[in-house]
Amino acid sequence: MKNELGEIVPEHIIRKGKEIGCMKCPQYIYKQGNIEGFPAACIGGKKATRFKSLESANANKVHLGDDWVAFKSPSHAGVVVNGNKNTHHTSNDSAITGSFDGTDGLWKSLKEHRNDIYSEELKSAWDELLSICASFENQGVKVYSRRDGVSCIFSGLKVMQLKLEPSGANLILFKNIHNEGNRSVTQEKTRHMIGSNRELPFSQIKKHLTEQVNTIGNLRGKKSIGYMEKWLHNLLIEGFEKGQIEGLDLEFLYYEVPVGKVKRNNKFAREHADIFARDKNGSLVIIEVKRDSSNLDVAINQGYTYVKWVDLHKEQLKQRTDELDWNVNLDDLKLYVIAPGINVDQTSIKRNVGNEINSYDTRIVLINNDWPTSEKISINKIIDLS
Repeated sequence: MKNELGEIVPEHIIRKGKEIGCMKCPQYIYKQGNIEGFPAACIGGKKATRFKSLESANANKVHLGDDWVAFKSPSHAGVVVNGNKNTHHTSNDSAITGSFDGTDGLWKSLKEHRNDIYSEELKSAWDELLSICASFENQGVKVYSRRDGVSCIFSGLKVMQLKLEPSGANLILFKNIHNEGNRSVTQEKTRHMIGSNRELPFSQIKKHLTEQVNTIGNLRGKKSIGYMEKWLHNLLIEGFEKGQIEGLDLEFLYYEVPVGKVKRNNKFAREHADIFARDKNGSLVIIEVKRDSSNLDVAINQGYTYVKWVDLHKEQLKQRTDELDWNVNLDDLKLYVIAPGINVDQTSIKRNVGNEINSYDTRIVLINNDWPTSEKISINKIIDLS
């Protein structure tokens, strides 16, 4: 059977389209990259309606697999795009997950970034930069992939960022300067464009990282600065990677994970889960980290917005997790809330948490309170709320 462009749509894609309610299937199912003009929305609504802008279409794209896509109706559970503003039909000031907005670049790996680099010169610079960062790994410097490049972080503070752009790559060095009398820092930024035969100061980068490791390490030793949750994120990830957290056998997958759009105070923004991990059974574990064990019911409800978003869009997201070789079971989602503490009032937490507690494996992981001094994570108690 063919779509409106005369392309033959595979049977398994047609079945998928019918399962999610595509009207006149497969007339308005398209091969990504082959769409001419404006596509029609065939999911939701009473009839297929053609978009008036590609921006609106892309905001309502649904991936069916093998680069075939269909589109949700903006007026029926989709995203309405007016100019450069996104609005949603739910008007609630709390965190409300928006509709699925595609997987292009979502949870992008370092390998994928490198494969997308167009010039050998820039690839060489990329390799050298990551090699320099890796040489600081035993000092606690961590490299994390981002949607548009990489971030280099030490003790929860960003020290370097590389953003890939059409004209080359924008290298930003962050110099963290302590604000005397406060627990904050000011970040001075130095920018260097890489590519188009621009000289890359590798020796300057090594000097910069050495200086920042010493400076931030000294501030941490004196307990002069905050940013405790970000620091705890990094120590947890290091513990996962090295298998050093006894009783918490998790494989780290991704840091500060984009999980769709969220509406707060009548505005949409990209929301991020703290950490994605995989347990020994292959379940996807979504981790929310807090600096203390007060108000954990709020943290759990926040975590559920991420879990529900993944659960709602797991069919589209499976293609992305397979491409990343995460080997996770999206039908078995778990929420872990990790915070320092000895015990919590389970009765109060269960009373204040929504009905999702009966749908998802939910655990509170209480860790040692002295982690900032020891820089090591150990488990005090794991509470299963399911």
